[in-house]
This record gives sequence, C-alpha cells and structure tokens, in this order.
Amino acid sequence: MDTMAALALGTEKPTLRLLNRKPYGKSGKLITWIMLRNILGHGLFQTSILFAILFAVNSETGASLLFPGVYSGKSLMAAEQASTHYTMVFNTFVFLQVFNEINSRKVNLQRNVFDGIFTNPIFCGIILLTVVVQILIVEFGGIAVKTVPLTYDQWLYCILIGYMTLPFGFLLRLIPVPLEEWEKETEYEEI
Repeated sequence: MDTMAALALGTEKPTLRLLNRKPYGKSGKLITWIMLRNILGHGLFQTSILFAILFAVNSETGASLLFPGVYSGKSLMAAEQASTHYTMVFNTFVFLQVFNEINSRKVNLQRNVFDGIFTNPIFCGIILLTVVVQILIVEFGGIAVKTVPLTYDQWLYCILIGYMTLPFGFLLRLIPVPLEEWEKETEYEEI
C-alpha cells in the first residue's frame, strides 16, 4: 500500500497556489502541526473503525454486529482457514487507505481534495490498479493469502466504510492548528 501510495502522491503536480507561500529553507520542520493533525486523526479514525469491525461480535452467537450474516473468523483463523470476517477486515483496511490517498492529495490549507484529480493520470491509474489488485486478491487469493470471495453486499459494506475517511478528512481539516511561517499563504500582486 505505501509504495503505490507514495508513487501516486509523488506524481502530483505543484499548483500555482504554491507560489503564495514562502520557501521553508533548511530550518523547516519535517513534520508540521498540519501533518501531525492528519496523521494522528486518520490513524485513530482508521484504527477505531478496524477494531470495531474486528471485535464487534456477539459473544454468544459469534455474529458480527456490523456485517449481517457474517460470523467471527477467530475459530477459522485458529484452524488456519480463511474467513469472510477477516477478509472483510482486510478489504475495509485497503479501502480506507485508497480513500485516504485521495485525502492526502492536499496537505495544507486546501479543503477540496478532488480539485484537479483527473489532471494526473498516473494518480488515477495507481488508484485503479490498487482496486483491481485488491479485487483479484480477495476473489482469487484463496489459500495463498487466506481470503474468501465476498458477495456484492459485502463489497459494498467495505467500500462504504472505507469511503467514510473522505468526509472525516474534510472535518479534520476544519480543526485549526498553528501554522509555520512558510505554510501561511499570502496573495501577491502581479507586476
């Protein structure tokens, strides 16, 4: 996930808005308050979601409280067999990351993460490739990666839960944090 995400995000072209910021020079911080807010916020959000999916199971029946008709994969995993439950945890994790890649396109004060998304075909291609590989792994990974094929409804649940990271990212951007001098944008007049 990280390699493909880094490749996708590394191909983003700078915008003209970048010229509204001062250079940060050699004394600039490696991790700013904005980055720290995003890393901690998304880390806690995604961990909470995945823990809820993993552990929200009826202790008597073993039924998942979040996914209808899905039962805990704990006993199957102990027997080294694939389970729908753990496949859905894995699938949701990947889609949380895919949608977070879109969130990560804009890391400063910009709020519209979709602005110019289709102007970078490499980014779009990598997102598409990640989704296709994920489908292949889940549907055909079987014994090799301990997955089971999912129903359309189960795929939809995983994708919708993963999508929740986009509105969460927008809300996270509304939390004010101190800005470095070079992060502040100023409008310069054309000469």
